[in-house]
Amino acid sequence: MKNLHIYILLFLSPLFINAQTNGACTWTGGGGDTNWTNTANWTCSGNAGYPSGAAAVASIQTANNAITLNADIELKQIKITGNAPLNTAYTITTTTGQNYTLTISGSGANQPLQINKGGNEFVFNCNVTQDNTGGGAKIFNINAAATCKITFGEGYTFTSNDPTTFQSSNILHEIHFNGTIVSPDYKDLKFTNKHMVYFGANVNMTNFGGDLWFTGATESANGVTVNGAVKARHLDFDDDAFMTINTTGSVTCTSDTFTTDDNSKVIIKTSNSASGALIAKNATGNINLQFVKTLDDGGEWTLIGVPVTGETVADIDDNLLTQGGNSAIAVYDNSQGDYVHYATNANTALVAGKGYAIAPSGSSGTADITFTGTMSTASQVQAAVSRDASVAGNNGWWNLVGNPYPSYLMMTDNVDTAADSFLEVNKGNIHNSYEAVYAWDGSAWDIYNKTTNTINHIAPGEGFFIYARDTDDAINMNFKESMQKVSKGANFNAGLAPGGNSAQRKAIFEVKINDIENNQTDNINLYFSDKTTKGLDPGYDAGKFFLGSESKIFTRLMEEDEGIDFQIQALPYGDLNDLVVPIGISTNSSSLRISVADSSLDNFTNVFLEDRIKKTIVEFDRPIDLEFGNNEDSTGRFFLHFTDEIFIPELPTDDDLRIYKVSENEIRIMGDSDKKYNAQIYDFSGRLIEQVSFKHKINVSDLRKGIKILKIQSDDNVNVIKKFKLN
Repeated sequence: MKNLHIYILLFLSPLFINAQTNGACTWTGGGGDTNWTNTANWTCSGNAGYPSGAAAVASIQTANNAITLNADIELKQIKITGNAPLNTAYTITTTTGQNYTLTISGSGANQPLQINKGGNEFVFNCNVTQDNTGGGAKIFNINAAATCKITFGEGYTFTSNDPTTFQSSNILHEIHFNGTIVSPDYKDLKFTNKHMVYFGANVNMTNFGGDLWFTGATESANGVTVNGAVKARHLDFDDDAFMTINTTGSVTCTSDTFTTDDNSKVIIKTSNSASGALIAKNATGNINLQFVKTLDDGGEWTLIGVPVTGETVADIDDNLLTQGGNSAIAVYDNSQGDYVHYATNANTALVAGKGYAIAPSGSSGTADITFTGTMSTASQVQAAVSRDASVAGNNGWWNLVGNPYPSYLMMTDNVDTAADSFLEVNKGNIHNSYEAVYAWDGSAWDIYNKTTNTINHIAPGEGFFIYARDTDDAINMNFKESMQKVSKGANFNAGLAPGGNSAQRKAIFEVKINDIENNQTDNINLYFSDKTTKGLDPGYDAGKFFLGSESKIFTRLMEEDEGIDFQIQALPYGDLNDLVVPIGISTNSSSLRISVADSSLDNFTNVFLEDRIKKTIVEFDRPIDLEFGNNEDSTGRFFLHFTDEIFIPELPTDDDLRIYKVSENEIRIMGDSDKKYNAQIYDFSGRLIEQVSFKHKINVSDLRKGIKILKIQSDDNVNVIKKFKLN
């Protein structure tokens, strides 16, 4: 019997040696690897083991700073002790290919996480769960005399199942969130005393239902930095707490509570490529906001909207160009058809929803223009627009407006009905032929509507032109909180940016003219889609913008033409290979060059440029030089032919209609695309050979060589006789 007892003890001893310990352990890292469950890496009070259990405490105080979490571990407390070396980052990393979780229950411990030695850092490259089984708020405490850090790594989840306070001594300690943050409703995160809190570019707070509290001075240069998408139910800032939302960041507050007490504020930064954004649709009261718009300096003009209230011209014009007592900030006055500049230091309030043109001072690099005030909490902001029919060239219909919110606004989603988009909401107040946004990108005017499939959001702080509808009634442009979006990419000054894909057939063909004498350019865009027609398609067709190059190219509708010049014409994709599109050019220059700026047509579609004055049709596959008289308006002269055929040499004729030789005994007759013709062909003796009716073009075959006479009568009773010869 005695021998049996000895056998059992020997058999059980390995379990005791490798068992987890529900008590206090200190990491030594001396076990030959970095695994948490290797008991040789720990010194535990009372017995050998590794810390794991509701009462387990893990202390770190060695230079061996790499720990591998190779199992799910629960602790009462984890801490870097005062005996640890200075300036060490202790990294706890889950086993490769696994997703283990470190649960800090804090049962019986008011501070389940502590850093007690200056310059040290906890880096959690593993899932961390704060789950207090006893209930109540818990404190992650930093109590050190030099800056310390807590970092939650990218690709991992920090779960706060109970309210968690990050508390520090009177030193600017750092908290970094780079992964996913999860919390049920009312399970808040609070940051007290001095903190530098960083939300990384890939932070994910989709399932965070708690509040964020920032109390105690965080200082403007170091406070809360947002580089990703932050979302919380309630946001609270007090005691000089500052939050900076950088160009890749956004903050969404879902409740009606958003406070910025005392000198606290939210700072939003924007650039040409992106903008920070803040959405607080249900907020009430004053939210202190500072909007920093970074512009190319050196006198470049930019169109802006003002996302704060309480700002004046005098508040911002110190960083703007000045001339003749005026600052480089202006509004567009459509009663004059021109910009009107403000006097320097004018005490004129900048109005939300109104657009402004500004130009910063300086000679190179970039310049920041800062707008400081309170954020609009109105569910809708209205900007009054008007028209003045007495102004020449319809310039009295144009109005400059601007985004009044510190967030992106949906402009259009490239479908026929987008109830929360700017163009859909305001289509009743915009002229049908100009249902688009007209914006300046720093070098050219761009038009955005359902055809562009590019930038379909209006960035914070953006200004743009719209063309008011023809009415004597009062008109307002409506900006709604329901249009608000976050993290939607480039602003207008970045130019065209790729948009979403669509299952419908579509193609674009952009034509550019270069005014060689004045070194200017202008363009038109033809858009082919299954959703559009040869007539007016509001939201797709867009009238010509009045500013820009002195030499202008435009197009006219193929059907229902009312004499309006268009910059974008939308056409049916199904007719792509049988279209003749009129284009017009107005210029004071004697020499222009026309070229294809962009095309997504397939290789089966050929494009030809017809000049009816010179009686030529040439393939439009390279730049073509054009000659003009003084002050020429060439409407009706140029046409673009889209076809899947290859044109053949033109036979000599003596009038406007054209005859092309297809083969030894076949010709093609081509006329205007909008007329119907009856044609008879006679031989030279006067005998009728062939009689046909056609519109635009037709082929006639089985013709013998020799001189032929073509007699054509159009539907407007114009008779034309042509002579041609087949060799």
